[in-house]
Amino acid sequence: GACFWYAPAQAEQSHFLLSPGDDTVTYEYAWKDQFGNAQDLSFVMPKENVLKSALDFDQSGIDHMKRRVEKAVERYAKGYRNRMNLQVQFDEKDKMHVYGNFKTQGERERMTAALENLRRRTIYEYMEENMVTFGPYQELVPDVARVAAEYAKYFVPVIPAATQKVAKANQRGMANFLLGLIQTIPMPDKRTAHFTLPLSTMTLNKGRHASKAAAYAALMRAMYPELRMITLNMRDKVYIGLDIPARESDYTLQVYDHTFVIADPAAPRPIEVGEVTVKAGDNDQYTYFEVPRP
Repeated sequence: GACFWYAPAQAEQSHFLLSPGDDTVTYEYAWKDQFGNAQDLSFVMPKENVLKSALDFDQSGIDHMKRRVEKAVERYAKGYRNRMNLQVQFDEKDKMHVYGNFKTQGERERMTAALENLRRRTIYEYMEENMVTFGPYQELVPDVARVAAEYAKYFVPVIPAATQKVAKANQRGMANFLLGLIQTIPMPDKRTAHFTLPLSTMTLNKGRHASKAAAYAALMRAMYPELRMITLNMRDKVYIGLDIPARESDYTLQVYDHTFVIADPAAPRPIEVGEVTVKAGDNDQYTYFEVPRP
């Protein structure tokens, strides 16, 4: 059978055991929830799901994307080098400067527009291929919304075990139950942490903010395929918004005609849906993306 390394249980997580078999892997968790109650969950996962979710996530980031853009622009410019001596340079702020023997200002503007379109298209293709997006400060971050939607199918075997613990119709109760499960997964050392795909986070029994958010959103998407959800991206934090009935005390985000109750999957201790460790200040930038529905 396969051999897995995993982190030991932390204070709120009282038990974690991973038992690989020939074709399946059994997961066992126990933890203290937001209300101090003992909770547990065990489920059997096809080993195929585990292996397909163990792929390395591309951590190369924005520098890799810039190099791809520059190469695409260079290839395009090369085709015009003999005819108009087209040269393209990027400054330290990543602004593109276009030089060449243009006959008119209109010709220069058309070439500049074509190159800008090429740059945007190359960036979009890179983000699509690597499941990354821009964060609130134009940094490249994992596209937690797309990752959660893509990998939710691997969590379908969790549904029968979870619905034995909490009725599926009780959306807030289920949201809190699964949130406590994810919140009590240990947090790795920041210096060595990198983003992991949802089931890998469960298998390794460790994950930082984006990894935990992706795992929680994937679990909730598997449980509720039609539930509207968003990712709320702040600096160094990723929250998940759930379109469930809000309570007066809930921390929420209004998006058009939907009120999303915010959950904090990486809280250092179990807290309820509608509570967060850090609220967005007036000057804080954030982005949000809807988690795709099937």
